[in-house]
Amino acid sequence: MQLTLDERNSPLLIRALGDGKIRIADTTYDHSIVITAAGVHDHWPVTAVADLLPEHWAPVLEESPSILLLGTGTTLEFPEPAQTAMLAVRRIGVEVMDTAAACRTFNVLLSEGRSVAAAIII
Repeated sequence: MQLTLDERNSPLLIRALGDGKIRIADTTYDHSIVITAAGVHDHWPVTAVADLLPEHWAPVLEESPSILLLGTGTTLEFPEPAQTAMLAVRRIGVEVMDTAAACRTFNVLLSEGRSVAAAIII
């Protein structure tokens, strides 16, 4: 199998992650964000998985992607099923992983043209 780098310059491409910051295209954020096809929702008030409430999924529900990647910070932490139940009802698949893995996976799925969103906890 041959792997090639997709050089598309999507405005949603995650360019860097580290030191409590994430860079999307040319903008750096120092707080949690949600990335959907509509763009970056940079006022996502979640700082830990335990903080998740149903209303936090509004940006994701508006776009209704096929899959949501939940980046839980530096360590993998699964949310309570009730915290993501409304996504399942809307048939949005949820994959939970640490934030670095979620960022890498988001870029791959985005480059494949998949209907993907990411909720990234910094």
